[in-house]
Amino acid sequence: MFNLIRVGERAGSGVPDIFGVWDEEGWIAPTVEEQYKPDRTILSLAFLKKQAIKRSGKR
Repeated sequence: MFNLIRVGERAGSGVPDIFGVWDEEGWIAPTVEEQYKPDRTILSLAFLKKQAIKRSGKR
């Protein structure tokens, strides 16, 4: 989207920062999904603490 309006670098340099912040906050890791036809990349960010997953026994 940002590329269409010529804003952003398309370098992907912010993705490691996102993963780092999620780890620091103790949230479950983001998931990255690639789809084709149409081409898209989906980054899912959950605000769920890792401890909540461990206690419930769910993954």
